[in-house]
Amino acid sequence: NKPVSVSMEDWRRWRSNRNRLPNLHLLEGRSNGSKSDMRLIDYYNDMNDTQKAEFYFQSFIPDGISLELENFDEFYEERKVILASKIRELLG
Repeated sequence: NKPVSVSMEDWRRWRSNRNRLPNLHLLEGRSNGSKSDMRLIDYYNDMNDTQKAEFYFQSFIPDGISLELENFDEFYEERKVILASKIRELLG
């Protein structure tokens, strides 16, 4: 559901980006099932410190970017830059 603090225009744009690479994270079946209906910040806050550090490393989470839904644009664009760089690195 659309949060009250998010405009309908932003919500539509975000929903169109939700299944694109910068917003996806590969999880094993059990983890994916428990994550699917949670906000990213809630999923993250349920982790211990070791899991949080590993999550940031493996998931290419941008440093200093809020995981709150209201900051989805910034998260999405920054993560897109990181993923593009990693893909270029892999391709040589």
